[in-house]
Amino acid sequence: MALFWGLVLGPSAYYLVQLPNFGRLPYNDYYNVLYDLTTEDGFSRQASTWLTVRSNEHRVAIPAAIYLVNYWLTQGDNRGHSVVTLLCIFGILFLLARWLGTRGREPRPRDWLLLPFVALLLFNPVQSHNIVLGFSGVMWLSSNLFAVATLTALVRGARDGRSGMAAAGLGLAGSVCYSSNLMLWPVLGLGCWLRRAAPRRWIPVVVAGATVYGYYFGTYDKPSVAPPFETGPLAIVRYGCAYLGGLLSDVAPVAIALGALGVVGYAGLWWLVVRRGRLAEALPWLLLALYSLGNAMGTGVGRSGFSKSGLGMVFSSRYANLSCLFWVGLVGATGVLVTAAWPQWSARGRRVSVVASLLAAA
Repeated sequence: MALFWGLVLGPSAYYLVQLPNFGRLPYNDYYNVLYDLTTEDGFSRQASTWLTVRSNEHRVAIPAAIYLVNYWLTQGDNRGHSVVTLLCIFGILFLLARWLGTRGREPRPRDWLLLPFVALLLFNPVQSHNIVLGFSGVMWLSSNLFAVATLTALVRGARDGRSGMAAAGLGLAGSVCYSSNLMLWPVLGLGCWLRRAAPRRWIPVVVAGATVYGYYFGTYDKPSVAPPFETGPLAIVRYGCAYLGGLLSDVAPVAIALGALGVVGYAGLWWLVVRRGRLAEALPWLLLALYSLGNAMGTGVGRSGFSKSGLGMVFSSRYANLSCLFWVGLVGATGVLVTAAWPQWSARGRRVSVVASLLAAA
């Protein structure tokens, strides 16, 4: 058991051992979020002010509250934000372990085979910007945590109205963390439809999603530095594939090819899980990948115009926190198919799963 959890938690050491060196940042552009909350008497206590605070076009009330608490506790030491970011990743890992049904004292072959790979992806070094510059990670990773928690509540939760209300509440919280939340609501709708959810489960989700879209687009203000929106389908797809593949390579043609292969593989997984009757088990993983895929394409619409090549920002370190969820979803859905094909693991199969985890760690 110690070896198993060492493999699962080991990837986090890459950041934990370096955390003391991240240090204090005397200035960062994310401090501008706190400026918008400042009044003559200190920080605003008006709910409307907090609900409209933004970083560029993103609603960031919950990250702003974390910034403020960190300011009071540490006078702005960046390491406080880095700790929160890492806690968000640990929270995501915990929820995904629940998706697998991992038992702390009795890791099964499927756990050996999948959870260390999931941890490697979640703590990938490509996303260092989000952890080293904790201001950034607080926004991105808190939104991701709420997205995974929302999927957990709706797709993995009980078949009653409470799971719908929980999903709606968690989704609303994520909507004031970062705009990546906008891609969550169509994914939730698809999940409700595929699970044939009762109205008491999907109505709260629909109402919450309509509220989020209405409020966001009703108060949307495009940043002056943002480029025109990309409308060419091929350019958006090209950017989206590079976005997904950027976790694996920073060479544009290679990243595009890997991202495209991933999308093809994702479509193939949908076909396989439906054909083999494993949709209920694989659905959360497929929806998680779709959430990431939607953000990849959405980022292509809003950010590809920053360079003539259309790929100027696609390899930004901070994007890897979202692209990794696409590959996590593929790993999870593939694991469902593999364990369904071999329900009874032989002694040799158990050894293979352990060896595979050790190789991943290496």
